[in-house]
Amino acid sequence: MSQQASSSTGFNLKSIPQMFRFGRQKKGFERRHQRFDCTMVGQMNLVEIGATFDGMILEISCGGCVFRPASMFILDRNNEVVIIQTEYFSVEGRIRASRVSGYGIQFFHEIDQSVVDDIVNLNGVKIEDSIFARKL
Repeated sequence: MSQQASSSTGFNLKSIPQMFRFGRQKKGFERRHQRFDCTMVGQMNLVEIGATFDGMILEISCGGCVFRPASMFILDRNNEVVIIQTEYFSVEGRIRASRVSGYGIQFFHEIDQSVVDDIVNLNGVKIEDSIFARKL
């Protein structure tokens, strides 16, 4: 019966479970740079409108970061050009993902591995384990 439904509608019913794989990486996808957890204060400047947001960098790599603004809301800002500023670096990049956890940002130019190592050595802790997490 599923073969008839598939052929009569032209839609492959076996592909339905694949549509609901939110947040999963494609088979064979491999990141160029290792990601590290961190908890570091920074700013994100939206170049086009000139707005600046304070927040936290929650993950870092040579090629990008996850930035969580201090505001309550995450808007869909995919493909917007931003400048990420911290005490360690200032780099331009593009928002590639807007998630509840923050904005996934790809840097236009990689930051040096020694900078990432310094950040991880001094700030390499998940937000849940940091001084910024509330313990009730």
